[in-house]
Amino acid sequence: MIRTAIGFLTIAILLVAFQFPLPSQQRVMLNIEESDILFSPYTVWREESLPFPKERITDPVNIVFVHATVGKIGTRLQENGWTRTSGTPQFLYIANERVKTSAQFAYPDIQNSRFHVRLFPYKHFVFGAVHLEKNKEGGGHALVSWEEAEQFLADMFADFAQQKSGRVTEINFRNINNDGKITLIDLAPL
Repeated sequence: MIRTAIGFLTIAILLVAFQFPLPSQQRVMLNIEESDILFSPYTVWREESLPFPKERITDPVNIVFVHATVGKIGTRLQENGWTRTSGTPQFLYIANERVKTSAQFAYPDIQNSRFHVRLFPYKHFVFGAVHLEKNKEGGGHALVSWEEAEQFLADMFADFAQQKSGRVTEINFRNINNDGKITLIDLAPL
């Protein structure tokens, strides 16, 4: 198959309105290289409370790597100053499967903040939710930016073909600017 930097992906994004027991009540159909992937465009945090577990959406999916593994992504990030980190495990619903965070990485920034990404592998794709956050007094983090973090992470893979999707998530999600688009990065050699 011949690839060009611009035409490496055929993307069709359709918002599909299904009623299903996910907090976002929305699924997105992503068509990448003739593979249709139905997924919720938000990660969820799950509280295992009895008698029924509770879920709430937390972060928008804003990066999808194609022809990728978490190991390949992690190596590139660590070569560029990112470190493995821990954080609250989250889930992403992909093709009716609940996929748990596989790995988390952070890049320390100045002024007590960091870039933080959670990665969710599925077949030869890795979905990512990345954000910039600031440490709060007394512990925890406060969200600063989705877009700055998405661009910062994409820049780590500038030598690979990239493309933006159409809008799949809310603008100004959690009262923070968000264009609602996913950056698709193909890690196959050009």
